[in-house]
This record gives sequence, C-alpha cells and structure tokens, in this order.
Amino acid sequence: MMKITPDMYKSAMELVNLGKYSSLEHFTELAFRNQLILENDTQESSIHVLDNAKLTTHNESSTGYLPRTINPIPLSKERREKPLWGLINRFAPGKLVLRMLASGLESSTTEWINYKEFAAGVVERAISMRNQIEKHYKNSQIVRGEGLQIGFPQKDENSRQRFADIYIGRLRSDGRIDGFLGSLELGVIRKASDGSLQIGITEAGLKLANLKSPLLDEFFTVEHPIAFSKNEIRFLMNHVKKIRPGEYQFLDYLFTSVKSGMNTPQEIGNQVADYVKKNKWTNSHGGNISEAELNTMKVGGMARLVEMRLIRIEKDGIHTKYQASSELDNLEGLLNE
Repeated sequence: MMKITPDMYKSAMELVNLGKYSSLEHFTELAFRNQLILENDTQESSIHVLDNAKLTTHNESSTGYLPRTINPIPLSKERREKPLWGLINRFAPGKLVLRMLASGLESSTTEWINYKEFAAGVVERAISMRNQIEKHYKNSQIVRGEGLQIGFPQKDENSRQRFADIYIGRLRSDGRIDGFLGSLELGVIRKASDGSLQIGITEAGLKLANLKSPLLDEFFTVEHPIAFSKNEIRFLMNHVKKIRPGEYQFLDYLFTSVKSGMNTPQEIGNQVADYVKKNKWTNSHGGNISEAELNTMKVGGMARLVEMRLIRIEKDGIHTKYQASSELDNLEGLLNE
C-alpha cells in the first residue's frame, strides 16, 4: 500500500490512458527502477538511462510514435554496392538514436529538429546506457566481443564525437550524409536557411524506431538482455537487402563462410581479402584497400553478425572461434520467418 496525492495519481493515469504504460502498476514499477538507478549511480546521478515515458510502451510489438517523415537521400550506386563503413560495428546504438529522434520529432511542428541540440541529448543518453550495461555485466561472465555496451560512447570528448559521427551522422560539404542513418537511408541531415543543421527521420527509420526493442524496452526486466528481437532483425535485414545490397551480401558471405568451417579470425580475414579482390573494390582514392582497412571491414561485419546473435564467439584461452547459428543455412532464412 502506498499513498500518493490526487494530483500525482491524475498525472500518472493520464500517461496510462495515453498508452505510455499498460497500468498504474507498470508506471510505479518503472518509477522505482529509475530511482534505484539514480541512487546507485553517483557519477551519473542526473542522467536517466531510459526515459520510460518515451522509450517504453505496453504494446507487444511496437511503440506508437507518429511524427512526420521525410524522403531519404538515395545512396549512390557505389555506396549501395559496398558494405557499411567498418566502424559501424553495431546496429543497436543506431536504434537508440532513431527512437529518440522519433520521440523528439513527435513534438515538433515540422519534419525537422535542431541537430546540435538533438545530438547533445542523444550522446548523454548513450553514455548513460553504456554505464548501466556495464554495471549489469559487473558480475557476469560475458564473452569479450558479445557485450551490448559495444558501440555506445564513454565520457571522454573523443568518444562522444566518434559516437555522434558514426551513429547520428554528419553532413559533408558535397551533401552526402555519413554515418548509420545516412548509410541506410534511415534519417536525413540538412542545412537550414539560417545555417544551422537539422535532422529528420525517414519512413523506414520510423518503422525501425517503433519496433519494440529488448535492449531499450526490456533491459531491466530480464536476466540476459539481447540487442534485437526477431522482428527487428527481420525488418533490418530486409531493409539492408533493399537499400544496401552490398552490405547484405557481405554479411551473408561472412555467415556462410563461418558455416562452411572458416571459423577463426585469420580464416575470416583471408575470406574478406578474397571477397574484396573478387569485387575489385578500391579505397576512396581509387587505390588498393590496405590491410588495416580490410581488418576494419572484417571486424565490423563480424561484430554486426555477433550483435544479432547470428554468429557466436567461442573462447579457448587466447584463441577465438566463431560459431554460426544452427537455425540458418544463410541470411535468406531471416527475411520471411
């Protein structure tokens, strides 16, 4: 039994009736969880990991953001035919960006919000998210390379900027949008008439944002949280195949290589080198792709598969081996489950 004022009860029930929470008990449970997080996190006491009034709903499969969307800026043929930038080694941080973008745009009177203000808020939330994931793992035996904190930033300025560049994106002088959102046509960054940067979300970005997330919506309620649901993975892989076929083919190549027995980092590295040579890919200057660039491609691609639990990492002392999901022969099996 707990006493609250009539005004507090009225405010909480308004949120329940809006669909933000499934019941008053649901609201109360999450309020307790948030306060415990704040009490246990002295260094980040002013930052919530998840603003559950925005990031969690009772809907079983999706949230309900309905902001205005914008048309994507189509990728060039060259970008479509190549894998993602290797430094995009996780998709989940991009999911957080999209969810917060959808939330921020819902209260906007246009299809755009200020990029600088949005980016500052997202980076702080992402740092807090990393802190809480690491706390969750404090007494766990998580395999190195499988942790959900990977891709989320640390406190230092370099890490903050790297996260913003990779997962929110940046607008280049030639109009190209680098980073997760622009590389998959999930968001758009533009320069406004006053010279400031603005950011908006595409229809595909909104769909992904609204899909219910084990990481964002269930992290504090399960013992072994995962990054993505099957619905999210299916949507993401269908979208990648449509918008960025080079990325889809690359991930499928890595997966089937592991499936065929090429299951060590060295063997996968050799496979990537052969794949690049076969496709006659060059670097941005038209020259041969360096060993460092090949390694970044390998590490990024394998990390994205590991995040979706399509590949698992096995450790034997200092040695690493990969294990492909026994449920699939190739990634095509994901598309129409």
